[in-house]
Amino acid sequence: MIKSGEAFALMTLVLFAAFVVITYYISKRGKEWYMRPIEALEVIDESIGRSAEMGRPVMCLPGMSGLGNMLTLAGLSICGEVNERAARIGVTPVNLVSAADTLMVMEAMVKNAFVSAEKGELYQPGKYVYWTGSEQFAYATYVMGTIMKEKPAAIIFVGSFLSDIMMNTETGKRVGAIEVGGCTDTTAMATMAMVCDSILIGEEIYAAAAVITKDKALAGSIAGQDWAFIVTLALMTIGVALGLAGIKLLSDLMVL
Repeated sequence: MIKSGEAFALMTLVLFAAFVVITYYISKRGKEWYMRPIEALEVIDESIGRSAEMGRPVMCLPGMSGLGNMLTLAGLSICGEVNERAARIGVTPVNLVSAADTLMVMEAMVKNAFVSAEKGELYQPGKYVYWTGSEQFAYATYVMGTIMKEKPAAIIFVGSFLSDIMMNTETGKRVGAIEVGGCTDTTAMATMAMVCDSILIGEEIYAAAAVITKDKALAGSIAGQDWAFIVTLALMTIGVALGLAGIKLLSDLMVL
């Protein structure tokens, strides 16, 4: 039933899935996983405080993709926490989204953020969340215009971005905003590294979402992935050592 040459890949997939499932259920039973401090999250906290001191809003952008993108989900988690912290200390949040499904989720998250911050009476539908349209440069133009209009003291770019990020981050610098970026696209990440005050690189986005939301289940799934990475590195090291010694045991297993 298993295609020739695919048995090892199947066993590896099952093993890695088992790591994630096991660590997930361990987390559900109360296990707390250590996660190293993430500099970008510290910058986010500082930027929210700076926004309060300056009397200017904080802006959140979870990217220009919909809920089918994992980066968007991670970005929403971070933006939801930023909105709650902002509402708690009296900072106005401004959220820009490009997809209709993301718009509805973000609106609900902002409402929950105000309620959790015990400021539910301040929430008004449509006041804190704006839809930009899904076309890339329409999105970029809307974001630039909103940045110039609102003049936020902090801007959080975490999600799926492309070349639009170049224009938006530069506009943020024009109004003196502290900027925190995070994505997986290498082109956009290079721009973030040049312009943003701090960045989340690749999978740091998911770790940051787990840390900022204190979600034990999410932290557990990330721990399972880390164990899978450790096993992968171990297999690579063992394979190289065996290959140099002229032993083909691991290479033979990989073609089963």
